Amino acid sequence: MKRVATKPGNWPANSELTHQTAEHVSQSIQGIAAGAEQQVNDAEKAIHAMSQGDVAVKEEVISGQINDANNETVSVVEFIEGIAHVSRIAAENTQSVVASVQEQTASMEQITTASRTLAEMAEELQHSIRKFQL
Repeated sequence: MKRVATKPGNWPANSELTHQTAEHVSQSIQGIAAGAEQQVNDAEKAIHAMSQGDVAVKEEVISGQINDANNETVSVVEFIEGIAHVSRIAAENTQSVVASVQEQTASMEQITTASRTLAEMAEELQHSIRKFQL
């Protein structure tokens, strides 16, 4: 905007500029008011549409919640299946360990029996040696 000198001789120019500025401000205010009125109308339409579509919105929300719950359930099931798989492997390994322990126990029993037999034989041998010493 161009500044106009404010000397007393230039009053008509200032008056004209003020009038133009006032008109411009008035038009701007009318434009703002029209825009605000349009926004109010749009908001009222949106509120009306929302009240009409409230049931549909609730159904969508509930449907979304059901889908979320379903997805979480699937995740839990997959996690439990993983745990079951690990449990099966652990059970198989436990059975292998039990079988190994049983084999080792049987071997130890055989060694114990063989040791007793050897001890008995050593005693008999000692007894036989004593006979020859007399």
